[in-house]
Amino acid sequence: MLRLLKDLRHDNLNTFIGASVETPNICILNDYCSRGSLLDVIHSDVNLDHIFIASMIGDIIRGMAYLHESPVISHGNLKSSNCLVDSRWAVKISDFGLHELKANCECDPEVTQTIEHHYQQLLWKAPELLRPNSLPPNGTQKADVYSFGIILYEVLSRSEPYANTLLSYSEIINRIMNRNQSNECLRPSLDVLRESIYKDNSGRKYKIPESCIWTMRQCWSECPEERPDFKTIRNRLRPMRKGLKNNILDNMLDMMERYTTNLETIVDERTDQLVQEKKKTDALLYKMLPPSVADSLRRGQSVEAESFDAVTVFFR
Repeated sequence: MLRLLKDLRHDNLNTFIGASVETPNICILNDYCSRGSLLDVIHSDVNLDHIFIASMIGDIIRGMAYLHESPVISHGNLKSSNCLVDSRWAVKISDFGLHELKANCECDPEVTQTIEHHYQQLLWKAPELLRPNSLPPNGTQKADVYSFGIILYEVLSRSEPYANTLLSYSEIINRIMNRNQSNECLRPSLDVLRESIYKDNSGRKYKIPESCIWTMRQCWSECPEERPDFKTIRNRLRPMRKGLKNNILDNMLDMMERYTTNLETIVDERTDQLVQEKKKTDALLYKMLPPSVADSLRRGQSVEAESFDAVTVFFR
């Protein structure tokens, strides 16, 4: 498996370099991503406008679509903290294909820290993976789609899943695993998304399309067979990326280019207005003063006062 992971290459997968499997210190070496994880970006002061959101979501979809078609087959532990962000703001998926290697570490109390922390790390897992059964340790593709739906909610709401509930993490996991008396499954609240206002790449304000919310709900459907695959998700969320390029840095450069062009147009318009106002000022100056005096003032020269024994003032 380690050799297989080293051969996987994709722009949206974090490259596996190697591992040290000598106990008790098992270490995994991957490419360094300077901007941390997607979880860090979501809870930072970075302005996640239309370009950031569409590019990051597109990166995750492309990476997962490639992973599902690779011999790895599925991720099994997809969450925002496992989606790393490099210096070019590209999202790279990590922590896949090493479930057997990390199995003992996940049970280590020093890694788990607390029971509630352990349950917090399960917020992205699909219900079928939480329930005691014989599902493979590396999860399933449909479970990955469920996890993507939770990440999509995080990015759009800029909050932790289930942040607006008063339940503890252990209670949330219990509610996800078991339906309530109304046969309803606990999922993140969509009210905050319907009330959110975003800006697109032209600066216009908009609300999250219902098609995006509908796709999200399908991703975290209770029935795995009802969840779409990542190719279908990419087609359904394509309107989010209308007019955008694949890389967020390219989109930023395009935006700066449009801004520069717009700024040049504004400067030209203001210059024309200034010229017109100057012409009006000159015309008014020549109406108020003799041409010789007006010419001297325009050249910045001083005008010597003249005296006359008698003058006639003409009004018109």
